[in-house]
Amino acid sequence: MTYSPLYSWKSCPAFAGNIRTLCVSPSETLIAVGFSSGVISLLESRTGRLIKSWKAGDTDISHMKFYTNNYLVSRALADHLICIWDTNTGSLINKIRVNSDIVSLNLYKDEVITVNNSNTITFTPLNENYQAYSSKFKSSTIKTTVTSSEILPINQLILLGCSEGNLFLYA
Repeated sequence: MTYSPLYSWKSCPAFAGNIRTLCVSPSETLIAVGFSSGVISLLESRTGRLIKSWKAGDTDISHMKFYTNNYLVSRALADHLICIWDTNTGSLINKIRVNSDIVSLNLYKDEVITVNNSNTITFTPLNENYQAYSSKFKSSTIKTTVTSSEILPINQLILLGCSEGNLFLYA
């Protein structure tokens, strides 16, 4: 099978650096693009029209996920913050301070799930009334660094990818 480009879109009004990450809203109507300069741009998915751009961090936007169609969660590489943005206005709704370098960021229901470079997984509720909690993966099971993760929503399992190439499935 061969692929050919269908569209070419301008994702930022001025040069914002290299594209580091992108994601699509649950309704598939918005595309969020994160740049090396800390800028986030929103595009309409059907036309590619640039809706808005804003400065979301001081360094690379390393992780982004849509929480809902109207809320975007992002993390800039060196800011030590997870930010929640209103996609209608581009305004900051909430900031969550994180202590260490995050290698993976996911959302499940009302929680931000992060894995850091010391193989600790943290569940941070988006509702400020609840406390975050963390757990470290056993070094006897995972002998190298976790480099990526994904949530399997149907059965609520966590799939982990490690630097040596192994995958682990956690309940």
